[in-house]
Amino acid sequence: MLLTADGTIAFVNSAAERFFGYPREQLLGVQHGVLLSEDEHGGFLRVFGRLGRKSQAGSRPFAAVGRHRDGTELALEITCSLVTADAFTAMAVAVRDGGHRKDTDSGRRLAVSLLDATLETTGDGIVVVSSEGQITGINEQFLKLWACRPD
Repeated sequence: MLLTADGTIAFVNSAAERFFGYPREQLLGVQHGVLLSEDEHGGFLRVFGRLGRKSQAGSRPFAAVGRHRDGTELALEITCSLVTADAFTAMAVAVRDGGHRKDTDSGRRLAVSLLDATLETTGDGIVVVSSEGQITGINEQFLKLWACRPD
């Protein structure tokens, strides 16, 4: 798949159509969240931001939970990279069945979901910085405050 900077699906191949159960016409121009479980909605935009800062986050396979057209959850393994096409930057997303991965922490998804919800609903702009000085996360309010996203 190919996602624009705001998370809109710009391209899907036939394998993605089969995997998620949607025809291409129903995916193009739609927000990528339609393909993800509720717990995963904010993740791709954070990965996009990290890749833009030359972070390795997203360029190595990571686990996620998707959603098939019929509503069933799909274990995913995802790899992302930035691409430039026609003077705009997009994120190429390679998705494969992640059923071979084992989730050893059953509470991980809930904890991440609660943290994401907290970060995105606060009125404050938040930047998360690693001990190495790398920016590892930002919330939507931060982007609005610094005019990175329109209101």
